[in-house]
Amino acid sequence: MADTISKAVEVVKPVLNATQQRVEDAKDKANWEWVVVPENDLFGKPHKGINHNFQQYAPGRHFLDPVTAEQIRTSVENGLRSEMRVMQPQTDPRYKAIMEKMGRTPATNPNF
Repeated sequence: MADTISKAVEVVKPVLNATQQRVEDAKDKANWEWVVVPENDLFGKPHKGINHNFQQYAPGRHFLDPVTAEQIRTSVENGLRSEMRVMQPQTDPRYKAIMEKMGRTPATNPNF
């Protein structure tokens, strides 16, 4: 009976899912990351920054927890991708084929 009383009670940590583990890792500043918001967009205009959870991240470097860093990095990448889409020609391939059959050049916007 003395053996059962003297045994230490083992504390079992709960098993965390992936999201809970990321939140736990974010509490430790050793896991934080640097994220860069560009100074200018692809058009050469000053970048307006990124708004995330009612916080403004201006152009420059920011030291953020991994979850927020990933979200800010994704926002910057999505912004760059949308700017690239604006700069790419939007001529329909079928329209190009029809114009080539007729021996004409497709109409394009000379400003791009």
